Amino acid sequence: MPKRITLLRHAKSNWTDASLADHDRPLNQRGSKAAPDMGKRLAGLGVR
Repeated sequence: MPKRITLLRHAKSNWTDASLADHDRPLNQRGSKAAPDMGKRLAGLGVR
């Protein structure tokens, strides 16, 4: 079975606290809205 690699850009994050490490930075309002939509799109493509 062929394998597929899918590259995604992360959702928009909040930069109000520049002292936070990138992986600790919360999503902003736009990112919080977009993340579930991307999950639905990926699920529709059969990505698990």
